[in-house]
Amino acid sequence: MLTFKFNHNDVVKLINTLAEEPYKPSDNEEIQIQLKFEKLARLNTNGYTSLIGFSVSSFVFMSLITDLKEKQLTFQVWLPFDSTTPVIYYLTYTQQMLGMTLAGFLNVALDSLICGIFIHICCQIKILENRLMKISNEQEALLKLCVRHHECIYKLVHVRCFIKNSFEN
Repeated sequence: MLTFKFNHNDVVKLINTLAEEPYKPSDNEEIQIQLKFEKLARLNTNGYTSLIGFSVSSFVFMSLITDLKEKQLTFQVWLPFDSTTPVIYYLTYTQQMLGMTLAGFLNVALDSLICGIFIHICCQIKILENRLMKISNEQEALLKLCVRHHECIYKLVHVRCFIKNSFEN
């Protein structure tokens, strides 16, 4: 999460770049291509969120009917205090459940961001393909635009790889 916080401005620039030329769709066909890929990104995010939500809910529910009943913490940890007193136990147990839930949904946010960037790069390649199919012999300017678009996609991938490597370190 800290890495994301440190790279926040780069991520915002990357997302804003997709709304500018040459990435911006130029006709209805390209808008339809972009909508198709945005729908895919949304579907992936919603599906992943549902899976993580179900997993975390199941884990919390199972912990409530097993660990809480036996007054055991869900995760074995070393604590600098005695966690056997009721108030301390319940506070520590709640902290573990909230921490696990937060960690699950932070994973959803970051994984969905990276996956969404990949999907938008694929969208740009599809838009470029669409533009290339429209070129005839007399449209040198359109070819130049396509070459520039390709170079911009390459730079976008390079920035995305830089951000990904920052997250891994």
